[in-house]
Amino acid sequence: MTPWFSASTTTAQQLKQTSIKPLTVHESIHHLNPPKPVKNVRFSSLLLEYGELIVQDWAVALSSVPLLKQSATRQSVRNSTKHKQQPSRRKKSKSFQQQQKEKTTSLQMMQGRLHLCTQSLVFEPLDVMRPILRFPFAKMPLLPHEVTSPSSTNNDNDDESYEIPLTIRFESMRHVRIKENNVIGPFEIVDVSEKYTLTFLHSSPQTSFCQLCQKLADLVVNSRNNESFLEAILKPMYHRPFRVSNLMPLDHPVTPSLPVQIISPLQKQRGCCLITSTQRLYYQVANYFGNQSPIQKSWSLAPLNWVAYARRYEGLRDTAVEWYWKDGTSILLSFESTSDREKAIQAAIMVHGGKNNFGNHDINSEETTSYKQKSKKNNIAPPRCLTNPDFMQEALQEWQADRLSNYDYLMACNVAAGRTFHDWSRYPVFPWVLKDYTSDKLDFNDPMIYRDFSKAMGALNEERLAYFEARLSQLSSVGGGNDDVSTTQPISNSNNNDDSCAYEDASISMRFLYGTHYSAPGYILYYLVRCRPEHMLCLQNGKFDTPDRMFHSMQHCWNCALTNHADVKELIPEFYRQDSIVDVLWNAQSLQLGATQLGERVHHVDLPPWANQSPRKFGRYLRKALESDIVSARLPQGIDL
Repeated sequence: MTPWFSASTTTAQQLKQTSIKPLTVHESIHHLNPPKPVKNVRFSSLLLEYGELIVQDWAVALSSVPLLKQSATRQSVRNSTKHKQQPSRRKKSKSFQQQQKEKTTSLQMMQGRLHLCTQSLVFEPLDVMRPILRFPFAKMPLLPHEVTSPSSTNNDNDDESYEIPLTIRFESMRHVRIKENNVIGPFEIVDVSEKYTLTFLHSSPQTSFCQLCQKLADLVVNSRNNESFLEAILKPMYHRPFRVSNLMPLDHPVTPSLPVQIISPLQKQRGCCLITSTQRLYYQVANYFGNQSPIQKSWSLAPLNWVAYARRYEGLRDTAVEWYWKDGTSILLSFESTSDREKAIQAAIMVHGGKNNFGNHDINSEETTSYKQKSKKNNIAPPRCLTNPDFMQEALQEWQADRLSNYDYLMACNVAAGRTFHDWSRYPVFPWVLKDYTSDKLDFNDPMIYRDFSKAMGALNEERLAYFEARLSQLSSVGGGNDDVSTTQPISNSNNNDDSCAYEDASISMRFLYGTHYSAPGYILYYLVRCRPEHMLCLQNGKFDTPDRMFHSMQHCWNCALTNHADVKELIPEFYRQDSIVDVLWNAQSLQLGATQLGERVHHVDLPPWANQSPRKFGRYLRKALESDIVSARLPQGIDL
């Protein structure tokens, strides 16, 4: 019997016998695919400060004029790179004026979307060639306030239903320019004082826009930007129940409105969800006020669509669940409590089995079990729970019988362990397989080209391992054998090229060997910067990382993971997938990632000679090595680690 997660036509044995050709992506593992970045979306929470929330947006027209005292108050433009000071102040002033002439040109009623966020206002122009403008509340000497429109005093329209557009005005000493000419790149900070006027075009805010801006600005200025104060301000929006009137005809909910968050890398979207009798999961976003029609999404829970689910953690809270669909998509929902999550899972299983009348009683686990059994009798495949022990036991048996490839089995291990593509702190981990990145050709029958799976990455280099053990010994002696150590001790460092570990930080909470992890959000972003550049800009305060620290060479990456005292990272699944390896290694968007200290431009990832600078060939070779007989024999040692 071939399980749902195994290869459809290409088995592990066939993979080993095939010549090196482009591999077909396994159709049955589509629901475990890494999600593709959303295209044609200019604005998202990634353009904000990390942790900043989006409240609501409106259609507006924006205009601006420079303040009269601008020449005395404005400061130099701060770009992503620091410019050296010119010896002549006159030349610097002239250059500054030329720059500001271009940056402070008055805006003449430019239309777009205004996004109210918890720390700023963001204007997204309709013209995609114009930059998105972000105005931090902390840099507003005059917060948004309502002004009387000139047309309100000279209105000759006798129609009482005529509504005068709301006009808002504010002053800002700084704005951030993002995606100018529709190009993803470092944010540009412009310190210049201007007066801005906003005119709401189609609908005015249902609540007091200016009062809400004042409350949010107070949190920023008084450094009280925490969840408790924000929750009190945004409670009318976040605790709004699902609007049942927007459901399809003859469709009624079988669960109450449950507050949830959709989790994606570095982003959380709050809202509420419910499950209906027509085998659908509905989600309604929370960022709307008043009588506006909220945005809703829905997914089918029918047997032909929904195939699996897995319980997940959101941070340290056991409240999330990931839903998998047959078309390869998945979502990660985090509920307010474990009981809410279980209520949603049990209701989904029952409507999946055909029950659509729940009455007024609660759903319990015994009822869910009975409907699973009834679904099997009716030839309805029940959704698999990927975190149940029977799932991993079946995967192990299929792998041992050589009916499951090494890649599929590693993915099954990652999913069962709670790892997901939607959370970079729990991203799937794949091991380094090859250690030869300098040869012109590879012999897959040569055991010397493969890494040692019996040791962790931090133990592959004996010299580095000796350093780790010496550091651990000193930490133990300093702490007197206790786990808690609070001191600062110098550690001898034999590596002259690495002085990062010359002194250990104070308040060490525990003794440790490696001091870092094999997987972390920073490592994931290190690999995915070429296909997820906005995520790096979000974490790096609007800048790309230093070019010398960026992923630019496979040989250099392997050497760092083998010798650097602060680097023991493994790989990610994308390296072994033909449909994603190009996105990881190829700078398709021509991102300006800078140049190293040697003057080399950081562009496409430099590949080993045996790959001939071909990402697809490199990916085929990695996958061929992963599915080889040698790795199949050694892989259990790596899994046991």
